[in-house]
Amino acid sequence: MKNKNMLMVMGLLLSSTAIFAGDVNKHGANIIKVSDDQETALCACGMQVKVTDATPAVEVDGEFYYVCSDGCKTKFSENSSTMKTDLDKKVLKAKIDNGMMGNVFKVKDSGELVAKCACGMDVAVNDSTVSRVYDGHTYYLCGEHCAAMFDKNANKVIKAATGKVKELKAH
Repeated sequence: MKNKNMLMVMGLLLSSTAIFAGDVNKHGANIIKVSDDQETALCACGMQVKVTDATPAVEVDGEFYYVCSDGCKTKFSENSSTMKTDLDKKVLKAKIDNGMMGNVFKVKDSGELVAKCACGMDVAVNDSTVSRVYDGHTYYLCGEHCAAMFDKNANKVIKAATGKVKELKAH
């Protein structure tokens, strides 16, 4: 069990290093896609931006948001209190669409996330939701029974949950 936990921690550390661009203190709150060599952020204007060391960023409440231009940087800086909430919801939806959110499949208008458990149940995601981290992604489960199944065979449970999410997206 100790080796399994160590491997999980190492996997988290390795996967988390891929989400930093340039200065590690400027992790982008609006990163929506990560590949081996590139990050993409969603600008407040709706444009997707390839993140580099030269990409403009705005700090809001201790988080960095990458923007497409100096014009968007100024607009977002001046209106961050009204634009941030809307952008955060769009970023969550884009992360879900890009498979970055484990088995989360929906963001409600309230901002609440909903995940699909491997057993088929919809799960409201909150601080008390049972979850497991695997390969850098968090998977939300309906309860301890499904969590025990995850602990025994994570790949099987993940495959079932993501299969159900893909079925939902197909409809």
